[in-house]
Amino acid sequence: MSLYEGSMEMLERSLRVIPLSNQKLNESISTLSLGAAPFFVNSAKGSKFTDVDGNEFIDFTNGLASVMIGHGDEEINQAVKKQIDKGISYSLPHILETEVAEKIIDIVPAAEMVYFGKNENDAASAAIRLSRVYTGKEKVLVCSNHELQDWIIDSSVRGLGIPKTVKDLTINFNFNDLESLEKAIANNKNEIACLIMEAMNVEWPEDGFLDGVQRICQENDIIFVLDEVVTGFRFARGGASELFEINPDLVCLGKGLGNGYPISIVAGKKEIMKLMQDIFYSEKLAGKSPSLAAVSSTLDKIKNTSMIETMTEKGNLLLDGVKSLITKHRMEDILDIKGHPTWTFLISKNIKGYTPIQIKTFLLKALFEKGIFFIGTHNISHAHSKEDINEILKAYDVIMPMLKKLIEEDKLIEFLNG
Repeated sequence: MSLYEGSMEMLERSLRVIPLSNQKLNESISTLSLGAAPFFVNSAKGSKFTDVDGNEFIDFTNGLASVMIGHGDEEINQAVKKQIDKGISYSLPHILETEVAEKIIDIVPAAEMVYFGKNENDAASAAIRLSRVYTGKEKVLVCSNHELQDWIIDSSVRGLGIPKTVKDLTINFNFNDLESLEKAIANNKNEIACLIMEAMNVEWPEDGFLDGVQRICQENDIIFVLDEVVTGFRFARGGASELFEINPDLVCLGKGLGNGYPISIVAGKKEIMKLMQDIFYSEKLAGKSPSLAAVSSTLDKIKNTSMIETMTEKGNLLLDGVKSLITKHRMEDILDIKGHPTWTFLISKNIKGYTPIQIKTFLLKALFEKGIFFIGTHNISHAHSKEDINEILKAYDVIMPMLKKLIEEDKLIEFLNG
């Protein structure tokens, strides 16, 4: 009997009415193997969730890093329940909008004014539009380590449906490569409204790179937009801009900000943000009171506790542990691990005719069977315990030599069911 019989039954039902059965590619059949993975969750608490078949998993995905405190945090839930009793969507702003904006400004160095959205695309769209209005230019510079919305998605395999005119307004440059940035600007002189990028995901920025990006933007009248949807409040209280000591013109925030409740923010310099009153960017369901209550409670935890330091400490245990296991099992030609301690990427490599996707497929299947949910990145939450970290390291300690042996004996494909 399959571990995931209920998931497969529900998947068959769901695919009749929802493309991919899901609203998020990374949580769908685009990422998970049919018959070899859970597809539907029943409940979640702390660092764990239970699927529809009753299987419990330590969650290292955490809603694609949107759950930063932990599933079902009591204080956050109580704040939301208390607010729901007062109403959800009003005909006028709720005072929470102002209170949360003040808290954001207090914590995030780049924030002088704040505007709310529902998701990361809302924040990025607002930042792009503000930049175009402020500069009077239209083109957008995007970094090779960053994918968001129409102006970047064409660089991926999901570029269908985006007009050529939009694609023509997007210019790419390479991470940790100031020369490629300067060349892109020279080829589009006086046409670039903004540059949008993450300060870091897989690779750490080289010394001087982010400072150089900021300087070049200032010299060329280009708005520097930092996407901190993941890194915000995760890398430091003030996000990656605080950690790397940079000062973007605009910053996009989201995900962990609401601990899973839908919310996003574009914030930045007052002279740019004030242009919100001149553009049409009005979303009725943005900044609704339950999400704002969650954000307010989350921000109090971020500001008044050592949760960021604790998350980093646990992330370092995982990062150092995986590195040690890769060395122990002589897996350097098969696996690598990179990233910030709170957001690490397990990298699979091409080896002996096997692709990274085939190797990753084996790893996911094996981890799921050991009660670990992971789809490529270890997204640390405050709820993760040292025992949780030890459990995934114990799993890797067993799985890595299995993987190595299967590759050496050319038998990996035999174990890739699903």
